[in-house]
Amino acid sequence: PAQGTVAVNFPLHFADVGKARTVWRVRCPAQPKLADARESFIDIRHVAPLRRAIHFSRISGVESDLLKHIDPALRQAQGEYTISVSTSPMAELDAAADYLLLYPHGCVEQTSSRLLPWLLLGEFEDVFPRFKSDSPKAQEIIERSINRLMSMQDYSGGLGYWPGSRATLFASAYGGMVLAIAEERGHDVPDDQLKSLAKYLAKKVKGPLVEKRDGEYCLALYTLALLGEAQPAYHERMFKQRDQLSSSGRALLAMAVAQVNGPKEMVRDLLKRAKSKQRGFSYFGNSSQLLAMRLLAVCQHDAELPAAAELAGKIVASARAGHWGTTFGNAWVVYAMAAFASYQAAEEGPANATILWGTQARAFKLNAKQRRVVFTFANEPGPNEKPMLLRNPGERALFVQVKAAMYPAQQQTKPVKQGLSIYRTFTRLKDDGTKDINSPLRVGDLVRVTLRVDVPAPAHYFAIEDGLPANLEPMNTRLKTQSTRVTARNNWHVSHQVLRKDRAVFYANNLPRGMHQFQYLARVRAAGTATAPAAKVEAMYDPDIVGLSASQPIVTLPLDE
Repeated sequence: PAQGTVAVNFPLHFADVGKARTVWRVRCPAQPKLADARESFIDIRHVAPLRRAIHFSRISGVESDLLKHIDPALRQAQGEYTISVSTSPMAELDAAADYLLLYPHGCVEQTSSRLLPWLLLGEFEDVFPRFKSDSPKAQEIIERSINRLMSMQDYSGGLGYWPGSRATLFASAYGGMVLAIAEERGHDVPDDQLKSLAKYLAKKVKGPLVEKRDGEYCLALYTLALLGEAQPAYHERMFKQRDQLSSSGRALLAMAVAQVNGPKEMVRDLLKRAKSKQRGFSYFGNSSQLLAMRLLAVCQHDAELPAAAELAGKIVASARAGHWGTTFGNAWVVYAMAAFASYQAAEEGPANATILWGTQARAFKLNAKQRRVVFTFANEPGPNEKPMLLRNPGERALFVQVKAAMYPAQQQTKPVKQGLSIYRTFTRLKDDGTKDINSPLRVGDLVRVTLRVDVPAPAHYFAIEDGLPANLEPMNTRLKTQSTRVTARNNWHVSHQVLRKDRAVFYANNLPRGMHQFQYLARVRAAGTATAPAAKVEAMYDPDIVGLSASQPIVTLPLDE
């Protein structure tokens, strides 16, 4: 009709993943000048969640099947294998670095931990080419990470756990340590903000020691030593209390003393076994992080000691699926192993080998100039899996990592309950915010998404992530363009919240036992059938504690249907 609009439906079927580009054109045959066009893009993702598997091994045999330890369900799925082979034991850090880079959350600890590989692994360029320190990508990531950490500084000079949150000793000490390393490596860190952070830390270490937080206190002393603001008098004060310190506290104090060339006798005494059984970092810490701290202390004291190689061996042996459990644990292992490797001579001797997979053959040679190669292989779904053989006729010791990133064949996923449970509902809302459970979802409708998380025991540091189907988009009601009279109920346990174009993420530093509810608003953006992937809740520092909801189809209708 004249001066009117008409909705026209064009059914689309998306056959593969990627960015779908669509160009819409309208023409008037009677009047050629009446024409218009519009281009649109839609990100198409897999219905099934991406599953990853990593296996690391030391191989010296003539022939080995590299896929032997990969789950058969993944070997029969669609995706990609990435195979890296190296003659350097530093290659064992690749999975840890991957773990840090792929972890999606941006609190002060994880931002700091993710930054460390970019700062420390550049000198091992032949083993870790992606961390080449002078590349534009590395410089951009390092600058962005430094800015992110600085955005968490509050009026006191300390760092909060999230932007806008109150400063804490742990956040300030750990983030400050990484910022000090960045500055020492020649990166631009705002001097005024760094001085303000040092003043905050100095004030904290001069105050009373809070029970069971000696790890944070000693980490602050080490950070101050890195910043050139060492506090030797407080090294002495803590040394007098060494029998009450945790193992992490003793190692960090030894690092602080060694950093400023303090008394060697003090360092040797602190490296002895701790009498106290308390943990230095409660939720964050694990045994791998402790081993790494001890290795750093030994390396700073005397890297030639047999204890250094012994600790490095224990760290390598403690890896699970190629990494060390948490972002905090992996970051300390990267820090310690990089320090240890800088004192060790590279193993000499070339290696000639071939990877055979079906009709594909990849031959390679490794030597002192090139110690690592990486190959990728696309895997097609189906039951006809075949072995991937590494032929190593010289029986040279090779460090091999197999990474599988696959999308399982099933379209709908079932709930998973491993210490946590999560349930999700979608509710259509009327204009006044009341529920409308009897009407179908149509383009333009407002939807309340409710996530209920069952926590069986009090715990700390949770991430709740909900991916939306393609026909819905989250509403950020703080923006004028998306403001509405309807609101989602806020959960006061939420420490930080992020809304992206395809998902909502909530972070809770502490959750008591019981059922907790999280809500956000979404808008129906298109008509069609799409799948809402599984919502996920996980303990950020204990990846084995996780819960997944079932995935579910979401059907939305056009306005006029």
